[in-house]
Amino acid sequence: LSMLAGSPGLGKSQVSLSIAASISSGSSWPVSRVKAPQGDVIILSMEDRAEDTIKPRLEACGANLSRVHIITDVEDEEGSRPFNPQGDLGLLEEAIEANGKVSLVIIDPISAYLGKADARHNCKAQPTIGTF
Repeated sequence: LSMLAGSPGLGKSQVSLSIAASISSGSSWPVSRVKAPQGDVIILSMEDRAEDTIKPRLEACGANLSRVHIITDVEDEEGSRPFNPQGDLGLLEEAIEANGKVSLVIIDPISAYLGKADARHNCKAQPTIGTF
């Protein structure tokens, strides 16, 4: 498990998509020039749209789009709704097992899947530090 954390707008999504591109294409990592192990990538994205944001960024990074799978919604008996980790993790697990070649799952941003969490508020928060 790895996490990219920081204030909104710093490029965490772009870094994640660059990693996805290296894995999906089996190309070299940007710094070490060592080949990435090729595999499929699943992206859960609640803020960026696939067609006008995620796909162009992946293309610019050289991703193999046939190995990148984006989950935006879940279809159930009531229709289409956003992915909810409280009840849908089993669906994600099924998607990973059905594919068999998934090397990376990106959840971007994680705060969008945590209910009432507010990334901008969270970044400004300060811990309460007590003394003994």
